[in-house]
Amino acid sequence: MFKLFKKPEYAFLTIASFFGFIILLFVPILSTPDENQHFQVEYAMFNGGQPIPEDIILNERMVLDKTQQNYFGFFTENQSIKSSNISLNLNNDSVTFDGKTPASIQKNIMRIPPAIGVLVGRAIHPSIGSAVTVGRVFNFILYTLVVFVIIKYIKVGKWAMFIIVLTPMMMQQAASLSYDTVNVLAIFIWISLILNISINKKINKKYALAVFLSIALLLASKSNNIILIPLIFIPLRHLILEKIRSYKLYNSRHWKKIRIISIVLLSFLVITAVYILFKKLLYGHKFIPRQFIGMLLNTFVRGTKLALIDTVVIGTVGFFGSFYYHLPMWTVVVYFTVLSLVSMNEFKNISKNLALSSGFLFISSILLISIGMFYAWAMQPFRFGPLAQVADGIQGRYFTPLLILLSIFLGYVAKKINISINKRSTPYISIFTAIALLALYIFQTIDFYYWT
Repeated sequence: MFKLFKKPEYAFLTIASFFGFIILLFVPILSTPDENQHFQVEYAMFNGGQPIPEDIILNERMVLDKTQQNYFGFFTENQSIKSSNISLNLNNDSVTFDGKTPASIQKNIMRIPPAIGVLVGRAIHPSIGSAVTVGRVFNFILYTLVVFVIIKYIKVGKWAMFIIVLTPMMMQQAASLSYDTVNVLAIFIWISLILNISINKKINKKYALAVFLSIALLLASKSNNIILIPLIFIPLRHLILEKIRSYKLYNSRHWKKIRIISIVLLSFLVITAVYILFKKLLYGHKFIPRQFIGMLLNTFVRGTKLALIDTVVIGTVGFFGSFYYHLPMWTVVVYFTVLSLVSMNEFKNISKNLALSSGFLFISSILLISIGMFYAWAMQPFRFGPLAQVADGIQGRYFTPLLILLSIFLGYVAKKINISINKRSTPYISIFTAIALLALYIFQTIDFYYWT
């Protein structure tokens, strides 16, 4: 194997750069999920809040048709989208879809990197092709550099992280205008910090600052990330106990009372936070237990036409375009098998509490996102309304970054049942799987857009 591939961070940088360039070259502009919406909002952000002219707005169908006829026209035609007003506007409401405004300050903060790229692309050439492509490049460079640093400095689970960040779904999102790139990075940074603190069994000022900044980034990206924050208390628990033991208070007769009061207060805070979060997830709708349980069964369990679980599972690895094509199911089975084998070697030394908490949060996050999509999207009048029976709108790509939590849990399971693979084979398996799936994704893309 090439010397460059001996270290996972350099293996990632090499493979990501190679396939990222091909994705940027061959995946048609505005063809990834919701990319047309992202482009219009990001255009307006550095255009004084003014939307793109209606006569040059494109949709996915137009992109698909033109890809077959004159794709390079997107780049050569002068659409006059250059603007002298480049002031940043994070709170514009000029762009609407289905009567809704997708631009909130929270989401627009995550859109800043690709929005800067869109602005630079407009300056290079006033065409949609130039603006979208340069915006994609900015997003992808951010993703590549941050992930490189994460893999380099994370103390455990390097190859598990490697295989997750190189899934075709992650690569497509990173090489698009999606604001999910920043959200994904926020999750990876947070989990890597927790793993490092858990391994070091200590926290210094540098880590304390990193934790504070990481929490701020989590909350600035997506609200549902709040569920990941309590995970930090697992590695900090023994540090707190050590501090307490250093004082006489630990041995005093009041210690038992203090523990009880602390548990009650913490339980109260957790229950209150869950209640507030759940009320927010209802989006003003009435909570009907029977409908709620039926929604979960229809979405994840029942094998009817309403079930979305198959699409969601495939989507965590690769559901491409605006849901035009996807990886075959057998490749998804192979991917999760390899991820499980790699995780079994990578996370064997993780504590029981952290592993079980990670598994719990993996399931909880999936449920939380699904509940939010059900009440915020499926029950809207323009979708299914009050009679909605399924969490319409959930996509597998929402859960791909959470696979690192599943990996941590699988490592603990492997330790308990004594399953492992040769550590020397881990890099080979990881690299081969990543390259094979990305190559298949590239083939499917060229076949779908340019040959078929």
